[in-house]
Amino acid sequence: MPVVPAWEILPAAHVGAIVRRGLPLKEGAILVGEEGRGRRIVRVAPPHGSVVEGDRVVAIPVSRNSAVAVVLIRDFSGYRGTWDLVAPLPEDVISTFVETQNRDLLAREEVRPLHEIARGHCAQGIAGRMGGGAEILFVASAGETYDVVRWGRLYGAPRVLRLTVQDDGTVRITNPIAEYEAARAASRW
Repeated sequence: MPVVPAWEILPAAHVGAIVRRGLPLKEGAILVGEEGRGRRIVRVAPPHGSVVEGDRVVAIPVSRNSAVAVVLIRDFSGYRGTWDLVAPLPEDVISTFVETQNRDLLAREEVRPLHEIARGHCAQGIAGRMGGGAEILFVASAGETYDVVRWGRLYGAPRVLRLTVQDDGTVRITNPIAEYEAARAASRW
């Protein structure tokens, strides 16, 4: 079985996301989601042969030969909002969104990673009445790409982030809207 790196993807204010090496362990388990009313927590014990450094699992043996990483996407909900994991948005949708700022263009059918291990749920407010979203733990292959579309108040954070799993098992985070705007501005010289 290949032993692949593990990555935690966390929301961050203005940069959009932070990729952190390893998954935190609490009482011997990786926690996906939250406990409480309107929430769902899943406790996942790392498999035998996992590499632990301090209180983080940094590499995990997986049974899929094509796997290059284990990824945990934390809740990306905006304040009083939620988030969706979708297939990469087409460039025409991004360009139209930039021109119109019509958020309805970003609404897409949610996709599930091919090899999902666990899905929990976080919430804001009493029983999640103010929003909340999923947390997803999955095994990824090289080239898998997903867009995180965020809803709610973002206070300057990007509305869309693209996660791409690289051949070496790292996860690259980009902002497709900012990239489109930069390319458009550069072409106008």
